[in-house]
Order: sequence, then C-alpha cells, then structure tokens
Amino acid sequence: MIEIEREERAEGGRWFWHARGTEIIGRSREPLLDACRALKTMGEPASRFVALFRPGRTDWDLRTTVGYGASKTVVESGPGLRLRPFTPQ
Repeated sequence: MIEIEREERAEGGRWFWHARGTEIIGRSREPLLDACRALKTMGEPASRFVALFRPGRTDWDLRTTVGYGASKTVVESGPGLRLRPFTPQ
C-alpha cells in the first residue's frame, strides 16, 4: 500500500501532501485523489491501494485504489460532498 501523508494546510483550502518514502509531493484540495492521479501517470497499477494519513499517525483516514481514486473528484452537491467522475481540464 502506498501511504500519502497530508501535511499542513496551504493557502486557498489546499493541503500539502507527500507519498511516504518517495519524492512524490503535491498541494491539493483533494490530496488522496490527486496523489492517485500522479501515481497513475507514473505507471502504478490501478489495483494498488493508496491511503491518506495524518502526520504521525499509523492508522489511515481514507483508502482507495490508484485507479478508482484517479477517476474521481469531489464536488459540493446539495447539503454535502459527492464523488463525481474526474475530467481533466
């Protein structure tokens, strides 16, 4: 499993993140999903698990596969948040 650690909050509601044990880093409003897209671009298998961790924690907060995470984005819909298909801009 690839471990993504969400770091401190950046400007504009984004979070700094990095893949533990690698040089993969980013800044995003949806760190787990953007990490999945970066990993997919690098050729990681779609079935490989990826999990989001808070700093210093050993238990993950969210988990998905590279393929599923890369294919989704978060949108506000009515009273809550929903996952929708990701469309590159």
